[in-house]
Amino acid sequence: MNPATFLRVLGPEPWRVAYAEPSVRPDDSRYGENPNRLQMHTQFQVILKPDPVSKRELGPERERGGGGREGSERTKKTHLFFPNFFFPPRNLFEKQGNPQELFLGSLAALGIDVRGHDVRFVEDNWENPALGAWGLGWEVWLDGQEVTQFTYFQAVGGAPLAVPAVEITYGLERIVTALQGVSHFTEMRFSPGSADERAASSSPSSPPPSSSDGSWPGLSYGEMLLQNEFEWSVFNLDAADVPSQRAAFDLHKREAERLLEARLPLPAYAQILKMSHAFNVLDARGAVSVSDRAASFAAMRGMARGVSALWLARREELGWPLLRGAAKEEALEKAAAAEKGAAEGGGGGGDKKKKKKKGGDASAPASSAPAAVVVAPPAGRSLPSSPADFLLEIGCEELPPDDADAAREQLLSKLGQLLSKLGLEGGGEGGAGGGLTVDATPRRIVARVRGLPAATRVTQERLRGPPAKAAFEDGGEDGAKKPTRALLGFCAKNGVEVSSVEVGPEQGGGPGKGGVDYCWASVTSGGEPAAEALERSLPSLLSQISFGRSMRWEAGGPSFSRPVRWVAALHGAAPLAFAALGATSIPSSSSSSGSGPSASTKGIRDGVEAPWLPLPDASSYDGLMASEGVVLSSSEREGAVRSGAEAAARRAGGRLPSGAENSPLVEGLVREVARLVEAPLPLLGSFDPKFLDLPRDVLVTVMRKHQRYFPVEEEAGEEGTGAEKRLLPAFVMVANGSKVDPATVVAGNEAVLRARFEDARFFYSADCAKALADFVPELEKVAFHRELGSLLDKQRRVGALLPALATAAPTPAFAFSSADLEVASKASELARADAATSVVREMTSLAGVMGRHYALRSGEATPAVADAIYEAALPRSSGDVLPRSRAGALLAVADRLDSIVGLWSVGGAPTASADPYGLRRAALGLLETAIASGMRLDLASAARSAAALQPVEVSEESLAGATQFVLRRLEQLLVDRQLPVEAVRGALGGGRGGDPALAARTAEELAAALEEGASSASSPLRVAVEALSRPARITRSAEMPPASLAVDESLFDCEEERALAAALAATRRQLGGEDASAASVGDFLRAVGDHLPGPVAAFFDSVFVMCEDPRVKNNRLALLREVAGLSEGVVKFDELPGF
Repeated sequence: MNPATFLRVLGPEPWRVAYAEPSVRPDDSRYGENPNRLQMHTQFQVILKPDPVSKRELGPERERGGGGREGSERTKKTHLFFPNFFFPPRNLFEKQGNPQELFLGSLAALGIDVRGHDVRFVEDNWENPALGAWGLGWEVWLDGQEVTQFTYFQAVGGAPLAVPAVEITYGLERIVTALQGVSHFTEMRFSPGSADERAASSSPSSPPPSSSDGSWPGLSYGEMLLQNEFEWSVFNLDAADVPSQRAAFDLHKREAERLLEARLPLPAYAQILKMSHAFNVLDARGAVSVSDRAASFAAMRGMARGVSALWLARREELGWPLLRGAAKEEALEKAAAAEKGAAEGGGGGGDKKKKKKKGGDASAPASSAPAAVVVAPPAGRSLPSSPADFLLEIGCEELPPDDADAAREQLLSKLGQLLSKLGLEGGGEGGAGGGLTVDATPRRIVARVRGLPAATRVTQERLRGPPAKAAFEDGGEDGAKKPTRALLGFCAKNGVEVSSVEVGPEQGGGPGKGGVDYCWASVTSGGEPAAEALERSLPSLLSQISFGRSMRWEAGGPSFSRPVRWVAALHGAAPLAFAALGATSIPSSSSSSGSGPSASTKGIRDGVEAPWLPLPDASSYDGLMASEGVVLSSSEREGAVRSGAEAAARRAGGRLPSGAENSPLVEGLVREVARLVEAPLPLLGSFDPKFLDLPRDVLVTVMRKHQRYFPVEEEAGEEGTGAEKRLLPAFVMVANGSKVDPATVVAGNEAVLRARFEDARFFYSADCAKALADFVPELEKVAFHRELGSLLDKQRRVGALLPALATAAPTPAFAFSSADLEVASKASELARADAATSVVREMTSLAGVMGRHYALRSGEATPAVADAIYEAALPRSSGDVLPRSRAGALLAVADRLDSIVGLWSVGGAPTASADPYGLRRAALGLLETAIASGMRLDLASAARSAAALQPVEVSEESLAGATQFVLRRLEQLLVDRQLPVEAVRGALGGGRGGDPALAARTAEELAAALEEGASSASSPLRVAVEALSRPARITRSAEMPPASLAVDESLFDCEEERALAAALAATRRQLGGEDASAASVGDFLRAVGDHLPGPVAAFFDSVFVMCEDPRVKNNRLALLREVAGLSEGVVKFDELPGF
């Protein structure tokens, strides 16, 4: 985050700059061994502010020497794609191309065949929490290799940007390796050598990639920089002193604070960058915990906000030097008005808290949002006179998959409602809007309606106006009455003439209310051409589509998930004319002269730009897209991806991974990949068989996580044997579009995967040099939380908690054997050790997986202990597999309980908007594990045991808060499982919430009972509700005797009392005694139904509870209290309908 980027994107001043700079990333250190991963790489940074596609300039251009308009043709071309420092060449504005196409053109200018390569924009919403900066955009893939970061900055220093800026960061080493065709960064040709040396070279125009044989006279990148890469890798990964780096972080923080006080934003920002570097070194050393990360980010973010505010203030004091003309005057006037208003509002400056910071408003957009654009239809447009197909297309820069789905769902709903409201029901099935279909690809959202009516529905209404006596007054011609302002307003509002108004009573006969007559008007609406009605309605409708995170791409402009670059709409052959989301549906040439395409769409990119394709009519759209290879339906794309990947795997002699455990992997990839392309082209690649020596999980994770590749496994082998099939040295990639060169794309992706596997081999080899137990001491270096100690401290607490959990079950129904406890205890000693391994630090999803692998590989654990090590990390996310063994379940629950109780006690509780320590996920994992394993757990007792092991005092308030937090998550979990809310609350309220497995079972049983009760008046639940509800009601409303008062059978004076007491005793015996807390819902309902309904009914028919004798009355109330209390610990009947 060079200050030429971070600070210059703030405020209203334009900033167009390109510069090369080294970028240091300590955690990318590989000692120079990885083909394309370096701890210091070179990036070419481009900032375009404002977005060059915007026609709203912030000031006139200044002529500078040449300004890109003079010089060689090559210079002109280069300046077009890499704007020169400060003021861009005028043709950058004249081109009016969007930044994506400018970027693709720059790749072409560098010599990359962007048509033959698979160039993809893959969602990567960049964020730097340390600097309070974020933007939306993509990482750019060149045949699977990330070569560029492309971002629309939205906020910096915690403040939204007045003028969004485009930031493009080229990874030069990766681009050059592609251009020079080398496989390792060390082989890149760094310098050409002297002229004499070049002349002596056998092939100076196209030298070989290596200088080792003397045929290349210049220097290679490795000869120049490999030593640098190696030594700094050693420092970053091995030699950097952790205490010294922590001290450096604190030192730079204090210096930044001092420089902020001195009002020096640039030097202060330099100190923030040094803080960031010290943090990155600590991170590479594995010395940063979750809490450390949060605290460090908060410190840097606070500093960055201070620097941002100070920078804006200083630029305003200088008069915004880079603004010109009217834009500058407007910004200065706005700042002066804001300062004057603040001074006046604060009583002349007496109340400084009310006075706005200098520069606080000056960074607002330099001009107000543009007025609504009016688009004229093409000359001679002929609207349909009969039903015709309708098309609406929104063309975007690449949408994130989730946003494309969200836009599709919203457009389907909102457009369907609009069509129904207008009476524009299409053909097909389903009534209003039944013919409407909406599809989404990464580049377009498309709505189609078959047979849309030519005009809106005609309706007629009889509208009541003002009372007749208030509608007319004297003063008309010839003594006649004239209309009052009330009547004239009514007529104007409804578009009727006064002469058409009738006077009469309310419909239904007789005079109006109170004998009053009213004015009435018959109003006919509808019949408007459908195209015109939609032209008027669509802009507002499209602006209502929302996303979790939207962006702006120009000052004062619209917001959407990604920039909208075109819209198209037709009814039959008639194009609709409107403007929405910053785009117009009709090219300007069409509306003025009638020439040129009246509606157009874009196909698949053919190199730099996607071609414009004329749309003769709406019905031709699907065929046009098919000719481009675009598959509009996401389900059809999924089918094409799946079948294409399966066919490619068969060509390699294998198949996609199969079986229950692999199904989520394959189907997840199918769904994800289908949303990254709109014209799927599955291709088969291969890799060196030597990499098959790596664990299968590592290979699959590398393919899935980084590149979305499908692994290929052997076809042979018996199904159902449990033996895992071997992977083949092959993989399936899915390119976008049929215009790419398959051989080029395959070769590029194979090179990318080779580098990824080399990375994995580097990590794995380093890990295998030690036993798993040897990594345990390294956990001492990683803080879990500043107040809760290291990861090693946490590991020891979890081990100490196991015996308490194993023996604290409320019943022996789930008994941990001594063998279970022994396995769990041994596993706890190694369960977190893999967090210190290189593979897991790089691929955190393999936590537990690699622990099991390393423990078995080194012979440090039995299979049972190794499985428990793996299961301690489960579940890793929602829907993940759960522990299968009792030892694994015990360890997983203990780990999460320690996290929840400990972090809650030191202020780590989640808020409505943040959960920095992932406690919601931890609680969900605890609950799912306990429920799935049937583990009986007394949550309150277990939490208290965890609290006793914490290094800080856990208050009763904190303990209660953590326990209630887990109970709330339990309620949400059960509701999310589609159980009725009444069943969930009945189960939790009955006293079983503290035992998650029992509560879940109870809720499921209660849900089944409710369903049965809804259809049968004699169901066990309805019988029990009837029997228990009357005792419960009277004991709630009456003044009850002390709870200590026991029922005295000697005070019974009628047979009905004795019969009820006997029925109560029989019910308890059937339930197994006084405590029914372990009974199933079915057993409880049967026991109540077998004994209580008759005696309860007879008791209330014959016994007067509230008799005059206080001893008898209290005895009867005590008996009813015991009957009503039968359900305690089972179900809270109050939550059930009908109680």
